Amino acid sequence: MAGSVSFGGIGSGIDTESIIKGLSAAATAGLSTIKTQSSQVKSAVSAISDIGSLLGKLKSASEALDTERETGSYKASSSSSAITASANGSATPGRYAIKVNQLASEQRTYSNEQTSDTAALNLTYNLGIKIGSGTEQTVNITASDSLSSIAGKINGLGSRVSASVVFTDNKYALQVRGLDTGKDNAITFTNGDPLGLSLTDNTKQKALDSELEVDGFKITRPTNQISSVIPGVTLAVTQKTTDAVTVSVDSDPDGLKSKLTDFVNAYNAVVNRVHSEAGFGSQKANNVVLAGDSTLRNITSRLSTAITTPVGSTTSGDSLASIGIKLASNGTLSLDGAALDKALQSNPSRVLKVIAGNDSTSGVMDVMRDLAAGFTQTGTGVIGTKTDALNNRAKTLDKRIETEQARIDQQAEMLRKQFTQMDSTVAGNNSLVTYLQKIG
Repeated sequence: MAGSVSFGGIGSGIDTESIIKGLSAAATAGLSTIKTQSSQVKSAVSAISDIGSLLGKLKSASEALDTERETGSYKASSSSSAITASANGSATPGRYAIKVNQLASEQRTYSNEQTSDTAALNLTYNLGIKIGSGTEQTVNITASDSLSSIAGKINGLGSRVSASVVFTDNKYALQVRGLDTGKDNAITFTNGDPLGLSLTDNTKQKALDSELEVDGFKITRPTNQISSVIPGVTLAVTQKTTDAVTVSVDSDPDGLKSKLTDFVNAYNAVVNRVHSEAGFGSQKANNVVLAGDSTLRNITSRLSTAITTPVGSTTSGDSLASIGIKLASNGTLSLDGAALDKALQSNPSRVLKVIAGNDSTSGVMDVMRDLAAGFTQTGTGVIGTKTDALNNRAKTLDKRIETEQARIDQQAEMLRKQFTQMDSTVAGNNSLVTYLQKIG
């Protein structure tokens, strides 16, 4: 049934249903308070989750600066689109003349052409496939196999080759392509091979190394991504060149400044959200459940301690403040670009040590990364622990709401039954009075 309809007071003339509703409404005053508390706790859970997400972003921003390679501020450029260059923190300023004589390539071999890709080829033999000096693998080809089914068998080897069927001028051919560039990844086909894959003319592209000249020195590599020639620089070659291309490596303070700005913004996002939810100074808390919360206060306290503590020693000069990142009285950070530039000019290695540390000493970003990771660690982090506590509190309140609502409903039903009985009694009495009046 969708529900019941009650017409109380028919016998007595009293609007009993209004009385019942009024009494129930009075009884729900305490229930409303519990509901409000439950809503506030659930809102607090959402806020804690958001703070956890912001701490995750702070961890990522710290990780982008926790090694010397990432912190080093250098940029690489090229005079031609044939070579693109990127630099990391281990690079050093310089100029290089580079020629690209050959690109690295993967092998592409085709079978003899066939009139169909799905018709049986009536071939029965074991096709051997070997990559470089690796172990030969065998594809068992039966009389019912077509080009398409052979391609599937080759792909099923799980080897570093890919097979497919191509359509060429009303004919079909099986293509076997290496998945890796470099001469050491050349593919060899054995065991007679009536498909023609072993024919020299059917290899349309050989597996080759890239060949470069860097300041006159010849360099060969198995790929077109070359990262071990110029210290700290990765070269990506895309085409051969006739003349030398100039690759330049220069200081790039803006690159470091951009990463530090991201870190400052991520840090401030955490602090501002904590202040918003828990309150700070004259700023009232958005959520009464989190007002002055000790867990949130502990987070901001430990973050500010990590920011202000000197690294590697007790010398005040080895801190973020010494390179232009200052902690304000409200707990947020600011970056002084001019101070950072000055620090980089006077002692760049000290700047790197403060930010990223070295082999024996943790930098500020190492400490911040580990702090943020600890706060958000599943199961043991303060964010997870606080969330679990709030969720348990919300469940308890919801149970109280359920119990209290059931009590109110039960009381209303009991009153409804009592008033119904009263109406019945009054109606009976009224009938008796009317009868007596008639016979009197």
